[in-house]
Amino acid sequence: MRKFSWLVLGMAIAVSAAGAQRGEFRAVWVDGFNAGIRTPEEADKLVADAKAAGLNALIVQVRRRGDSLYTKSLEPPVEDPPYNPEFDALACVIERAHAAGLEVHAWMNATPLWRSGKAPPRDPRHVFNTHGPGATGRDNWLTRSPQGEVVFPVGYFLDPGHPDAAAHIASVIRNVVANYKVDGIHLDYIRYPETEKATPETGGPVGYNEVSLNRFQKRCGVDAGAPPPAGNDPRWSDWRREQVTNLVRRIYLEMAEINPRCKLSAAVISWGDGPGGTKDWPRTNAFNRIYQDWQGWMKEGILDLAVPMNYFRQSDPRTRAFYQHWLAFESRNKHGRQLAVGLGAYLNSADDNLTQMRMALDPLRAHKKRSVDGVSFFSYRSNGKVIGELPKLYPAPAAVPQMKWKERPSKGHLCGVVPGGDGARIEIERKRWWGWSRRTVLADANGFFGAVYLPPGTYRVKIPGRPAPAGSVRVEAGKVSRVAP
Repeated sequence: MRKFSWLVLGMAIAVSAAGAQRGEFRAVWVDGFNAGIRTPEEADKLVADAKAAGLNALIVQVRRRGDSLYTKSLEPPVEDPPYNPEFDALACVIERAHAAGLEVHAWMNATPLWRSGKAPPRDPRHVFNTHGPGATGRDNWLTRSPQGEVVFPVGYFLDPGHPDAAAHIASVIRNVVANYKVDGIHLDYIRYPETEKATPETGGPVGYNEVSLNRFQKRCGVDAGAPPPAGNDPRWSDWRREQVTNLVRRIYLEMAEINPRCKLSAAVISWGDGPGGTKDWPRTNAFNRIYQDWQGWMKEGILDLAVPMNYFRQSDPRTRAFYQHWLAFESRNKHGRQLAVGLGAYLNSADDNLTQMRMALDPLRAHKKRSVDGVSFFSYRSNGKVIGELPKLYPAPAAVPQMKWKERPSKGHLCGVVPGGDGARIEIERKRWWGWSRRTVLADANGFFGAVYLPPGTYRVKIPGRPAPAGSVRVEAGKVSRVAP
């Protein structure tokens, strides 16, 4: 009996330790349009507020629309009177937050370029001025409608299907990872813009940038003079999803090359009612209206943390049900990655916000297998509705959940660039004891290709129309192996 008691005690300690190791993501979005990090005083207050509330991560917006709140930038500073362009807000908040034990995730709007109805940016270097509505031909990077409209409800957007636009977005993010000790990059608007009256059935009238459209027609063998595809054309929908996913994959791999521990997260779309299961995912707004296949990114492993924006009013029975349905779907479909529920604090009372947070966190704290990994609330600007109440929910500190694929990697990655290889089918072969196993990937608009989470070993890469490689490449756990062109 004594031996059994010790066994039970040992199991209890192990379960407790596993639960503690699991951690809990406790974050807040800090937008770049309001008080947060624009001055040293704002950064100090933000960190103090976060610590008092029991948070462990800050998602701070440092790229709004083709501009920056940091000085080591490829883009001009934000034009905002409270912000001194010589002040490195990102460096400051990293220093303050890390000293307080908080993670910092650099929040970057990927495709939005400028708001409609607002005077153009004053800085001539801004992408809006160099590749916006005044540019022609390949120099114009904007997404557009079939009728040539470039202004959408949220403003002007870059088109992920334009090679130069995609390369610019990737380089801006790569530059931040190379120059700042961020714990993660947080992508927002990593998608096409929303449009009025668009549905998953009709598709969205977006993505018709001339360069991207010509690439699509060439890929599909369609005459260049043919009418543009309909918004719900299956091949055209697949194409637009592919452009966004290609960009996410490139960002993920180039980040891992520089800092393998840096996490990639994204604020992802959960509009309308939640899907009943994986079979319903292709009918969601994210998948078929703005072409953001964030479930596919998690399955592939090119997104470490999804933060779906479950912005629903708790007081409305209809949207309350939407929230519950999304929560059920999200907790069951993480695909081995992490997911934190994004809450629209501005929509709810303090009590309703706590109710939604408890619904998300209770399964996690009960150590249930099907649970999310934490929450983030939008936003710090709405802190009066949340942050003062958080000690009720966060009475003790908690660690950020570990990502074993980052901290104890057992697999590696591979990438390369085929000059002029837009859409090339790249064969990646792994040496096995019985021969070579094979998988095929497509190169993106710039010829970039990659494969993630490959077992360590010897690989060779075959490119159509090119001589077989003279040598091979070795994939190592936790590293990115770059294939020579």
